[in-house]
Amino acid sequence: MIYVLATGLLLAFTAEIGIRRIRSQAMIRLAAQLEHRLSLALLGKLMVFPLDSLRSLPVEQQRARLKQYEAVRSA
Repeated sequence: MIYVLATGLLLAFTAEIGIRRIRSQAMIRLAAQLEHRLSLALLGKLMVFPLDSLRSLPVEQQRARLKQYEAVRSA
């Protein structure tokens, strides 16, 4: 009788660990896909931005603009 309970408990723990691993892998994959899509969208916005307007801005303003894009990406 005790062996049946121990086997059931072991099976439940194993299933729980397996489900957690599958869920964490799915979350990692989803986060990577979202970050990739967001990076492509931000790069697309930067590529459309007129180059002449970037050249006329001081370096600090250019850095500030890129930090704003990075803040959106990390949020």
